[in-house]
Amino acid sequence: MSRSKNRSLSSGPAVLRSSSPLVTVILVALGLLIGGGVIYVATVDVPAPSQPVEKIIPAERFAPERFAH
Repeated sequence: MSRSKNRSLSSGPAVLRSSSPLVTVILVALGLLIGGGVIYVATVDVPAPSQPVEKIIPAERFAPERFAH
């Protein structure tokens, strides 16, 4: 049996094998951006709000007229 001539012998994801260098650069940059964002969110220490937040919510928001007694 002979191998198909259309088969690529290179390794790696098919998107990176058959795309232009611009697409490869964009995909690598996107991967680095997402990876950096995940690392930042996992390691940053965001302080809690220093002042309490108080807001008055009207009762109508919880009990519309159709359910009021």
